[in-house]
Amino acid sequence: MINYTLQDVAAMTSDAFFNRGSDYFKEQRSAIRDFEMISHDLMVISAVTKGSANYVQSISVMRDDMGAVKLKGRCSCPVGRECKHVVSSALTFMLEHNFI
Repeated sequence: MINYTLQDVAAMTSDAFFNRGSDYFKEQRSAIRDFEMISHDLMVISAVTKGSANYVQSISVMRDDMGAVKLKGRCSCPVGRECKHVVSSALTFMLEHNFI
């Protein structure tokens, strides 16, 4: 499993999406479906978040050769990537796996 921080989540998106995603997280709108270690430096998280509809997220967590972690997220919502739903799901995963 690849651990990541709040700063890693914040770095992938805008302040507005991070703040709104944090609100969704606090409202417990996200549920983790699964996660898979693709390799020692790539993990993929699958989740769903309740917004105006149920949106599906796929979050890639990557570690580079220097150990730095980067997140990229896709979502079925109209924004499509690094949105509030992705943030909420990333934070939910952190809580479920005791990163926070």
